[in-house]
Parts: sequence; C-alpha cells; structure tokens
Amino acid sequence: MISTKARPVTAVGRRPPELHQKNRASSSRLALLVGLYVLLLLPSVIVALRDVQVSVPPAVRRGETVTLLCFYDLDGESLYAVKWYKGRREFYRYTPNESPPLKIFPTQGVMIKRSASNESHLVLLDVSMASSGKYSCEVSADAPSFHTLIKTGDLEVCEVPKHVPTIHGIRSRYRIGDIIRGNCSSHNARPPANITWYINEAQANPSYIRTHKPFRERKSDLETSLVGIHFVASSHHFINGKLKIRCTARIHDIYLQSTERSVDEDRPRVISAASSANGGNAGGGSSENGKPIPYDHFPYGENELDRKDYMTHLQGDMAASGGAPVARPTLLMSLLGRLQLPSINHPSRTALAPLGTTVLALAGRLVSLWPLTKHFVTGRTVRLVLPMKPSSRGSSPVA
Repeated sequence: MISTKARPVTAVGRRPPELHQKNRASSSRLALLVGLYVLLLLPSVIVALRDVQVSVPPAVRRGETVTLLCFYDLDGESLYAVKWYKGRREFYRYTPNESPPLKIFPTQGVMIKRSASNESHLVLLDVSMASSGKYSCEVSADAPSFHTLIKTGDLEVCEVPKHVPTIHGIRSRYRIGDIIRGNCSSHNARPPANITWYINEAQANPSYIRTHKPFRERKSDLETSLVGIHFVASSHHFINGKLKIRCTARIHDIYLQSTERSVDEDRPRVISAASSANGGNAGGGSSENGKPIPYDHFPYGENELDRKDYMTHLQGDMAASGGAPVARPTLLMSLLGRLQLPSINHPSRTALAPLGTTVLALAGRLVSLWPLTKHFVTGRTVRLVLPMKPSSRGSSPVA
C-alpha cells in the first residue's frame, strides 16, 4: 500500500532550516573553545618576562670603575639574550645558549672587564668623558614567546676640581653698615660646580647672590664657576662679634668641598685717658703691664665706665703763681656776650638801659676778681688748675 502522506517540498540546492540551526550552534561552541584556549595561553605569554630594571649611577668620577646592573624576572621562561646599548649602538651581548656566550663590540669610551661581566652585571673600566651617555639593557625570553623588554639609564662622567673653592675680596674686619662684597670660584671642572653661600651656617638670602656664567678653558674644555655675594653688614650678622661666611662647591653626589672665612666686627677704638697721659700713643692704649691693647679691645666692663681714666680732671693747685693770667674763661666771655643788649637806644628798650648797665658792671667786677687760670693739654687729658693765691687784703681765696 502506498503512503499518501505529504512531504515538504524544498527548492533545489537549498538546505532545510534545521541544518542551519545545527551549524550555527557548532560554530558558537568552536569559537568559545578557541577563546578559552587563547585566554589560557595569553597570561603565560604576557607575564613570562617582566620587571626589567637597570641600575646606572647618574654620575661618576673620571677614571673610576663602574658597574651597570640589569634585573629581570623570566617567571619560568628561558633566557634567550641580554644586550647592552650605548645610545643606539650595541656593544655587549650575552646569549647563554651560544658558545662563547659573551660577545663584545668595540665602542668609543667603553672598556669592559670581561671576567666580571655576565647576564646581569656589566663592569666598565677606567671611564672617560667619552663614556657619558645613555645605557640601555634589552632582555629577550626564549621560544616560543621571544618576549623582549628594554630599560634605559643615564651615566655622566665628571671631572672634579683638584682644589677646594677659593674666596676672594672678603676682608677680616667690617663695621656695621659696611658693604660685604666677595666672590667664590671653583676651577677646572666638568660639569661646572654648583656654588652655594652660607652666612653663620644658614644659606644666604637669594638677594645677596650674584651669579656669573661659567668660564670654559679652551685647551682642557674644563669650566670654572664664579658666584658673588653682596650685602650690608648688620648687627644680627655678628654673633659675639664674629661673622662666618662659607662657600660650598658641589657636583652631584661625588664632590663636596667648602671654604670658610671668619669676619670680626670692627668696633670704634677705646683708649684710656690715663694711658695717653702716661705716654701712650694715639694708635692704641696700653695695659697695666705695658703691653699694647688692641684698638678694637674694650678693656673695661660696662660697670667701670665711671672710672676717672675716662673723665676730665679738675685739680686744685695749692702752689702760688705770680704770673699774669694766661687766658680768661671762654665760657664766661661767651656768656657776657650774650648778656649784651643790642640796639639799646631803640625806643622800645630804653627802659631796660639801666638794668643792662648794672648787669654789665657786675660782670666786669666778676671778671676782674677771677683767679689766675692755666690751660695745658697733655696727650688727650685736659686739666684746669685753679691757683689758690691769697688776695692782698687777706681775705679767703675765691673758690
């Protein structure tokens, strides 16, 4: 018996819809599996080589031995090669799977100590000015990743001065209000030294500093630094009469030298009047033992300022003097001059004429009775000696 059940009719060459759905599901599963596989492999590729670091000293002295370091973490991978570059030029290669593992390529300014160099250490001998530059370490992992990382550091070879810095123009003594002006120089260096001024252990105010451009020597190509200082001496600059000025020259962390000057406060000279009377010269006093006192030394304390050595003496001379008066007191004559009334005949002052005449008469009487006076100067001491000669009438001496 022939079945008469109808079958779906499809166009020639066209697949049924059920097959399309099955193919799509299979493709999605395949893509998911591939993605998971890639994700599983990708971390091992990314973290296989990591944490590459270099250690290059920023500054060294010319002629020294320098060690460059290159650190890295392979995280289980094998090392393929370590290469060092100066600028863009390769000069060192270490490949552990080759024989010999170490290869050196000639480069100006680079001299390698082969016995001390390996996959992490690179030793440079007798570095020169030509050794300065950028040094890069390139690390490569072995197959299958061949992952490569590179890090760079700067090296500067310096020529340091052979002598300490020099201070010019600073005197040993200054008074308050004087201008203190000087220069500090550091010679024959490369790069030029950085100069810093200090006053009493504190860095000088920037307004005091006078900066000059370094001078370069043509033959040696070395440079000289020059920095000036300029300020007015004040009381707060002097501590117990002393002012310390220091100049420091520095080149990175490999050179640090200083020069210091001590400045005294120049005070007015103090000279004893008695010392001058006893024959002391005008240039300075003298102590009790005859030794000269420095002109800036204060021989007495503040509570001794009332000593008679610092006062003008009035002494009474009991010896009679028969000579005529040498001179009349200048102060009294000036006073008498002030007592005179100018233009006494003026109508408005006529009433004062009798009074002025009386005052002048009295003043003239006092002058005529003034005792004999001697004025003499010995050294810097002024003495007024009033002779005590009795009057012809036998009266008491006039004091």
